[in-house]
Amino acid sequence: MSGTRHRSPPHPAEEELHARVEQQAAVAELGRLALEGAELPALMDEAVRLVARTLGVSFCEVLELLPGGGGLLLRAGFGWERGLVGRAVLETDGGSQIGHALLGGEPVIVDDLRKERRFKPPPLLVEHGVVSCMS
Repeated sequence: MSGTRHRSPPHPAEEELHARVEQQAAVAELGRLALEGAELPALMDEAVRLVARTLGVSFCEVLELLPGGGGLLLRAGFGWERGLVGRAVLETDGGSQIGHALLGGEPVIVDDLRKERRFKPPPLLVEHGVVSCMS
């Protein structure tokens, strides 16, 4: 008879603790880079990479409001098609997801972009096959 033991699935409290530890490690890493004097673009690149890894998501972005409110520039990104960072601009009008978040002053969480009715899904997200997102 074999003495093989099967591991039981992790307890929700253990999963929560593991997630918190990963989040704190990511924050500590960003703090370390900032204290070492990392240039802002490098810091933002590392931030999107760490956030994507920590949250287990395929895409992450840092957007910069352009002067005069003429849109949001994709300043740093993880998972996006090569060449889009520093070039892609997203709309900020009330008919866009980001505009909806900015005008409402609250996060906008989308479970399924294909079923979204509050605003038109951003072309950048549709082109990359994004289904759920948060702004």
